[in-house]
Amino acid sequence: MRQNLTGSAAPQADPAAHGRAVEAQALRDLQAALPTGWTLETSIILARGGDADALLITGNGERFALDVKARTDEMDLSAPKGDRAKSWAEIYEQVTLAARQLQAQGVVWQPRTKDTAFTPVGDLWAARGDARALVGALQERTTPQAAASTPHEVLEVSPTATLEDIKAAYRRLAKQYHPDRVASLGPEFRLLAEQRMKQINAAYEALTGR
Repeated sequence: MRQNLTGSAAPQADPAAHGRAVEAQALRDLQAALPTGWTLETSIILARGGDADALLITGNGERFALDVKARTDEMDLSAPKGDRAKSWAEIYEQVTLAARQLQAQGVVWQPRTKDTAFTPVGDLWAARGDARALVGALQERTTPQAAASTPHEVLEVSPTATLEDIKAAYRRLAKQYHPDRVASLGPEFRLLAEQRMKQINAAYEALTGR
């Protein structure tokens, strides 16, 4: 007896499952990249409807409501809805609502893009790039140390810190805020990094005389 051996079509990838996988991996990467004192809460259901992929809180208490997207096209509020995806305008509305409920700054994060960028889109911030790029951009954008009033505060050490503590803190901050590390984020962030490095250098000189 002859059988019909016509092959079946390959199963279509599930966009929703792909999106969940990208979100889960991105949040794991972000958790691993968080600076000391930062916290990350995930899968937040909101009281007045909607949800947020994550709430990131910096050591300075600043709050960011994150919406993780697997898509790689640039956020464009005028772009129409695609065959399988919500329009950017719909996403904007949802993230803005979530951010208001969480009393946070809304951030749409696209961790799978090859390029790195961090730009305002209306009331939201659009972040493109991996977890390290996101953390670096948030640090430069918020610059919580900018208002520090003493050299010890600028270098994030206690008033009783030893010379070795001060040197270690200086090396850590100099590496973190070196302008070349944020060059790919655009001139705005490079300028912020340069300003921060001036503060760090001045504080180090004041405490060590060097």
